[in-house]
Amino acid sequence: PDIYERVQNKVKILAKSANNMSLTTDIWKSKHSEESFISLTGHILSTDFEHHTVVLRSQHFPDCHTALNITTMINKALIMYEIPKHKIHFICSDNAANMTSSLNTIGVTHLPCFCILSN
Repeated sequence: PDIYERVQNKVKILAKSANNMSLTTDIWKSKHSEESFISLTGHILSTDFEHHTVVLRSQHFPDCHTALNITTMINKALIMYEIPKHKIHFICSDNAANMTSSLNTIGVTHLPCFCILSN
């Protein structure tokens, strides 16, 4: 727990010092167990123009993949790392209806992932 708290505090400091940040999120199934997981990753450009990528949350996601459940997970991560919504430039994800609905509910700009759209 000590190392977890130290890393979490470093991420909070980094997020507080940033003017803006972008996020990416995805839900996927394990190839080996058919269990679902969800992640939320932050992308921050520091004041000295260093790019930082931090995994804010990556967890087992056994719940239904509803917009409400996705919204709950994202909001918990934003609260945990004290990231105000006005600092979020956009969140990039697939263009699935549940993800789009979730990000609209949160009130952030949704940027559909070009790689997913182009396949």
